[in-house]
Amino acid sequence: AAIDGYGASLGFSEETKGSCKNVGKAVFVSAVLTAVLVGATDIFSMVAAPDLLAFLQADSPLLYVIESYLGSTGAAIVNIGIIIASFGCMVVLINYMARVLWTGGRDRLWPDPVNKALMKVSGKSQVPWVATIIIAVVDCALVFASDIVTMITFGGMSAAVVYLLIAIGSIRSRIKDKDITRPFKMPLFPIPSIVVIVFLCIAIGSQTPSDLMIVGIILAAAMLYYLLYYRPREKRENEKKECSGTFYTHFCALILRNISLGVLLFPLLFAIAHILYGSGFSGGAGERFCRGNAAICRPPGGRGRKADVRLRMRLPGEAF
Repeated sequence: AAIDGYGASLGFSEETKGSCKNVGKAVFVSAVLTAVLVGATDIFSMVAAPDLLAFLQADSPLLYVIESYLGSTGAAIVNIGIIIASFGCMVVLINYMARVLWTGGRDRLWPDPVNKALMKVSGKSQVPWVATIIIAVVDCALVFASDIVTMITFGGMSAAVVYLLIAIGSIRSRIKDKDITRPFKMPLFPIPSIVVIVFLCIAIGSQTPSDLMIVGIILAAAMLYYLLYYRPREKRENEKKECSGTFYTHFCALILRNISLGVLLFPLLFAIAHILYGSGFSGGAGERFCRGNAAICRPPGGRGRKADVRLRMRLPGEAF
């Protein structure tokens, strides 16, 4: 129990100062040390047991060995040490699960009022106090409403399912999100994930039908929540964003097209206006105009010479 809960440190990696890569290394080192220490403890206990059959049939094989050599006082001291270590482990796990619940509010997994409540943190230490209270209340209710056997079997079953989903998610993440920044990459990928999946499937398959049914109901409820509420809401929000982006895109494109069309047509319209109103009229129309306005129209070739009749516009301030 003293080294249990090391995986919870991953939940605080987002807030860790310095390199997040060290958090992954610490978890792997702790996992290896846990396997070595637990395995060595089991082997040494079996070797030191006065009676192997009684050791295997005891409710707590380790305490049976300790009581055989140190008596009831020694067993009580070891029990107190286990309680203290378990308390420290539970403090870490409760804060970790509160952090997970706070993350669900941050990522908007729940309805908006619930998300706002879960995201409340204390002013100085930035502790998600609402999520922590919820986790503590639920844990206390489960402790008083269950026994040690149910807690161990159901807790172990739930943890196995969570780790199974994490192993599957690690493979999916590597395949789908290839370009994402990863402070720490799993060594020998995907071998560890595949090994975890195989062993956890075997472990889950050996559990009692009641535990399997309870965990199955929880997973089914989570899947229904995702399919009936979260996914449709996410789809609606994405459609709103796409429609908004499409409107502004089309609006800007329309403005740019009109500006481009105006830039192209303006020289042409200016040239036509210059020809019609600046250079005059040729042919019969110009001659008929000049007959009635002899002072405006002047033959460029002088008096008595036959020349083209042109219409010249009077400049401002110029007398006829």
